[in-house]
Amino acid sequence: SSGKKFEVPFEQLTIFSTNLDPKDLVDDAFLRRIRHKVGILAPERDTYTRIFNAQVKKLGMNPCPEAVDYLYERYYNNGRSPRASDCRDLLETVQSICRYRRQPVQLSRDLMVDASASFICEF
Repeated sequence: SSGKKFEVPFEQLTIFSTNLDPKDLVDDAFLRRIRHKVGILAPERDTYTRIFNAQVKKLGMNPCPEAVDYLYERYYNNGRSPRASDCRDLLETVQSICRYRRQPVQLSRDLMVDASASFICEF
């Protein structure tokens, strides 16, 4: 090693992400050294619905309030926390199902039943 130093022309940003309690992973001293922490909580139903509808529009699907109702009846009211990313992931799964079945991409309660069973691993 030459002992020479050189500057790197960018700043480093390290991000840790977990759905586990950080206190179960590291000690308090480690957590103190990470100055900025952002907790992301499960969205409330109205927020989830807005995210879902925005994703429906982005993907060019027809609105279907029954799809969100089903998710809450089946999963979110029974112990599974809603995640904002579920909206995109579930709707993309609906798209995949429609393409596989060679039918027009659309959103219905029945398609959400199939997509959520696959996405949440209920075969």
